Amino acid sequence: MPAWVWSHDPEVYAYQNYEKAVAAAGKQVATDEDNDGMPPNFPPGYVYQPWSIEKVMQDMKVGIPIDLGKGNWD
Repeated sequence: MPAWVWSHDPEVYAYQNYEKAVAAAGKQVATDEDNDGMPPNFPPGYVYQPWSIEKVMQDMKVGIPIDLGKGNWD
């Protein structure tokens, strides 16, 4: 697994950004970029692509490596 997966601490992120997230939700601010000092909780450069566990499992069965998508996962 990429370093970002193991080094990101969601509990610390939640405590550090809870108030900012509540304020942003009240203003209907998009959450896909840094807003009012609140960093997104995904790697820089990542863009969500729809996926399913079925597709991941199918790819694994035929030897296709898991692609986490664009972004700095290091």
